[in-house]
Amino acid sequence: GERVLSLLQLAGCGTVAEHLAIDTGLARVLAVEPTGNILSLIQAAEVAEAGFFFVARDGKVTFLDRHSRFQDTRIGDVQAVFTDSQYMDLAVDHELTQVWNDVAFTRPDGNEQRVVDDLSVHDYGYISYRKDLPVVSDGETQARAEFWVDRYGMPQDRPAPIVVNPRKNMPALFPKLVGRELLDRIQVQRTPLGVAPTVTHTGLVESIEHRITNESWLTTLAISPIDVSEGDDFLILNDSTFGLLDVNTLAY
Repeated sequence: GERVLSLLQLAGCGTVAEHLAIDTGLARVLAVEPTGNILSLIQAAEVAEAGFFFVARDGKVTFLDRHSRFQDTRIGDVQAVFTDSQYMDLAVDHELTQVWNDVAFTRPDGNEQRVVDDLSVHDYGYISYRKDLPVVSDGETQARAEFWVDRYGMPQDRPAPIVVNPRKNMPALFPKLVGRELLDRIQVQRTPLGVAPTVTHTGLVESIEHRITNESWLTTLAISPIDVSEGDDFLILNDSTFGLLDVNTLAY
């Protein structure tokens, strides 16, 4: 967060709280003299943190740390549910384009930290991912490699963007669309051929597009699958319910 804030100051954004929403961050980023494009440098810090950088709906330049995925209520709780009849179509990708089972991260002056998902390699062969991170410890790159393999080691159902026509049912659809923001957690329900059971895809909104003319209004929402299964509870030290080793989920 400190790195992002300093770069924003170099860009002339200042430190006015009403214009910024910058988390402290969890990753320690290597201190180097900034050169080149400011946005690219901020995005490098975003990647190092595994967080989010964007301009929010209220106009604030926003940087969220990686724990915002389960600590931020808007991201952690479902904000809207779209049923089959409320969007035009849904395609689901189950390909290997977002699968990596041989992952290695490195840092300046550090050792490569590599993690392999043997089960995934057995099923799909080696699918490698390599990335340099501007962080200060091998522990950070090791943790990132473990996180990456856990998240991307096996194929997941990835729903394509949905297109919604709010004029089809304004009372039901207008409230679901007018308030949507980036990183809202939403659910898209799909009942193939109209026959139960219904499949529910849960994800975070990663893009919002409104196309409005005199004759029509179409909204396209793209989502990325959430990182953990619903119902997983993260470990909280000294908590009688959420402090159970081998039961609660360790966060990265």
